[in-house]
Amino acid sequence: KPEVARMTSMFEVGMPVEKIRDRLLQIRARNSAGRSLGFVMVPQGDDDTPIGMIGVAATPDGALELGYHLNPALWSQGPMTEAVDRVTGAVFALSRVDAIDAFVRPDNIASRRVLEKCDFVVNGTTEHTSPVYGTYAVKRYTQKRSAPSPFVTAAARHAPKVPPLGFQLC
Repeated sequence: KPEVARMTSMFEVGMPVEKIRDRLLQIRARNSAGRSLGFVMVPQGDDDTPIGMIGVAATPDGALELGYHLNPALWSQGPMTEAVDRVTGAVFALSRVDAIDAFVRPDNIASRRVLEKCDFVVNGTTEHTSPVYGTYAVKRYTQKRSAPSPFVTAAARHAPKVPPLGFQLC
């Protein structure tokens, strides 16, 4: 949908299906390599009709960036707010990451509202470079970890102590 593609940095308006498939395969490859965690969203009870995508990806500086898009027919109905809340909750529960960033075009009011509902706060304005749309201004939103991960701290408490290596790994 043109109104969705215009707000993303990865999908262009009128993108051919073959190119979309290639882009999705790239996302899967990054998932497999552990550099991202992306999901295709489908309605409950339906495994064949995608309604959107959401994911987090590691940036070159080690930060995590959240990205998402949703079919316009479902805007203002809550599925993306729920998805953002669940994905960020899972990332914080299962990792040691301290913050997740999201970058939004200033005129994308609906997406900004989703982030604000999910406890992201504006953390400045910057430029974003898209392989599709070039460079443009975006608002940076950040959600910081509110509590230690119960899984990570439990693993640290209960994992067997490993003696230090007698050599260095290179």
